[in-house]
Amino acid sequence: MAKFFLFIYVILFFVSCSSSQVVETKSQIVSLTKGETEQEFSKLFYDFQITILNTRDEVFRSIDKLYVWNGQYYIMDKTGKKNILVFSMNGDYQYSIGTPGKGHGEYANLEDFTIDKNTGNVVLLSYPSTVFVYDKTGKFLSSKKIEDHTMLWNIISHKNGFVCSTNHCTYTEGEHAYLLYFFDNDFKFKDKRIPVLPSQVQLPPFVSCPLYIDDDNMISYFDNYRSSLYLINDNDSISVKEIKYDISNYVPNDIFANPMDFMSKQMDYDYVMDVIRINNEVVVFHSNKGKIYYFRYRYGDEEAVENRYIDWMPKILCVDNGRIYSSMSPKSFSMYKELFPDSVANLVKTQDNDIILSFKMR
Repeated sequence: MAKFFLFIYVILFFVSCSSSQVVETKSQIVSLTKGETEQEFSKLFYDFQITILNTRDEVFRSIDKLYVWNGQYYIMDKTGKKNILVFSMNGDYQYSIGTPGKGHGEYANLEDFTIDKNTGNVVLLSYPSTVFVYDKTGKFLSSKKIEDHTMLWNIISHKNGFVCSTNHCTYTEGEHAYLLYFFDNDFKFKDKRIPVLPSQVQLPPFVSCPLYIDDDNMISYFDNYRSSLYLINDNDSISVKEIKYDISNYVPNDIFANPMDFMSKQMDYDYVMDVIRINNEVVVFHSNKGKIYYFRYRYGDEEAVENRYIDWMPKILCVDNGRIYSSMSPKSFSMYKELFPDSVANLVKTQDNDIILSFKMR
């Protein structure tokens, strides 16, 4: 009899553990209504500042991710230099972190990076699901493969550890196919949340920073393929809340899963292009049959109003102390020069690298 009760207890234990991920994911649907206004860039944003990057001999291809940390810019050039370039706030090049290659402390490619909130170390994420850790001067410290069964593409640090995302591209199924993975400060696995979509997604997210931690240390993940924002709590226990934006005629999963289908049919559907997370508010830009719309959503609301957006679409890199950071190539800047005050516009030359553009939201 004792063995029978022990058997029942073990079954109940495993059932409760396997179902906890579903129970702790709460959902809210935000309805959208059409507005009648058309918004321009300069009416939505103000207080423009430009940083021209003086790279000396360090030529880079693009600004794929940006951190503002301890009075310096940390810039990821994912496909050119394949490392992190550090600049002063005035745009003067300081040094680089990381080296692609096959030697000690080197990596094959660069997917993402974060800065450890506790140590200030720079953590690079490389394929396959491997982290490379450097101190703040760029000295290599260690590397570790943190997940053996799935592919991790994004990473952020917070006080209790790290969160990684697969972006619905895991190349695995079942128990190894989840969207969010949680690790402690030593990169030991803690938990996982949100099963991935039935069809593996081959398109990378359009949102510049799908996995994000804001000025208030709120962790969130924007799911481009579900039009959902996940608010993540990783304090005493892990919990996830889904805020789903009810965008009509959204791209079906099977079209997202096939890049050729998406390229040929994207004008028939709606999809999110980028988001800004700032001051307990989310600003979502989305395409509606080739036209851009946006809406502003405050946490806790049940609805939002979407309006047309008719100007340059900024690439949102990060928000720091209420300033939104973006980047532009000199060529793109020259095309939209009239959007900016002369005091800003006259600073950029065609031979410059990509520039850092920052502004505030009205």
